[in-house]
Amino acid sequence: MIKLCYNSEDIVRIKEDLVMDTNVLKTFVAVCEYSGFSAAAEKLGYTQSTVSSQIKQLESELNTVLFDRFYHRISLTSDGITVLQHAREILESHEKMLEDLRTPETIEGNIRLAMSSSVCNRFFKDDFLEFRKHFPNIHLVVVESGTEQMFDMLRKNEVDLIFTLDSHIYDSEFIICAEHEEKVHFFASVDNPLLNK
Repeated sequence: MIKLCYNSEDIVRIKEDLVMDTNVLKTFVAVCEYSGFSAAAEKLGYTQSTVSSQIKQLESELNTVLFDRFYHRISLTSDGITVLQHAREILESHEKMLEDLRTPETIEGNIRLAMSSSVCNRFFKDDFLEFRKHFPNIHLVVVESGTEQMFDMLRKNEVDLIFTLDSHIYDSEFIICAEHEEKVHFFASVDNPLLNK
């Protein structure tokens, strides 16, 4: 699974006397989207107690109740609906700000790619050189491998991305982040009997 992660201590000032951690807003939005604390905790990689604590923190900071709780079910209060709308706008604006601040010169790190040698030579030979010009601080590590091995490496987090010609990807743990169609040409000798079929 491909994720863009950052350990952010960035905060958003909601109003003059209130400063809020964006991670708390992300937790709140996740609880709303996944309809529960335990489901949100699983998606975020948190414990359920951490999620509950962050929601209580948010309710305390805003001095309101965000959820009505009925046994094991929750629903947004009217204030919760309002906060959800603004939380999404804040997080979107926050992410756009970070994106605007990212330039090719400031982006650095390693990207591990897995692909077959034929794909590498056919599709990416010139692209790698162009990528290097635009992102000089990114170190590309290319691993040549077969299709099954590539998916296994991705599953084990041994590579970050794979390039494959296999269009049948059914495993939900993998995300197809880009697709591109390529023309394929078949050649045969003039006396090949297949030409008549």
